[in-house]
Amino acid sequence: MSLPLLIVVSVVAGLLIGSFLTVVVERVPEGGSVMAPPSRCGSCGLRLGPRDLVPVVSWVVLRGRCRRCRAPIGYEAILLELATAAVFVAFTLKFEDNIVLLAYWVLGATLVAQSAIDVRWHRLPRSITFTGMVLGGIGLVVAALVNDEPERIWMSALGAVIAL
Repeated sequence: MSLPLLIVVSVVAGLLIGSFLTVVVERVPEGGSVMAPPSRCGSCGLRLGPRDLVPVVSWVVLRGRCRRCRAPIGYEAILLELATAAVFVAFTLKFEDNIVLLAYWVLGATLVAQSAIDVRWHRLPRSITFTGMVLGGIGLVVAALVNDEPERIWMSALGAVIAL
């Protein structure tokens, strides 16, 4: 895949994952589920439909307000979406290899979510930390095997142990 096309894919993937991360950041620290209930306006309870959930575009079209009650949505959602897209693009420019890139996207999304939660609640939920570590670690192991670089597995494991 050409680099310009890969960057476009990175931006779209980053915006979509960033949109999901807004739910994660809002619900996980309070012990909520990311699957249910569906997204709603915090003021009037309006259930958000597909046109309300298009990353960045919905926020801009609605001018950062609820469709029904016009209550402010806030900047956190759009900042998470844009930050995730920026991290994905940065990793794309550094690691053009598709397999490695997917692993770093998982780790980058974890970093963005944990950073937002840390700023707001001053803690890092273990469920997000461990999920990111496991999925990112599996991705890096798969990438090392696919790229025939098995020495990267023990180097990554040693780095993880040192970081822990």
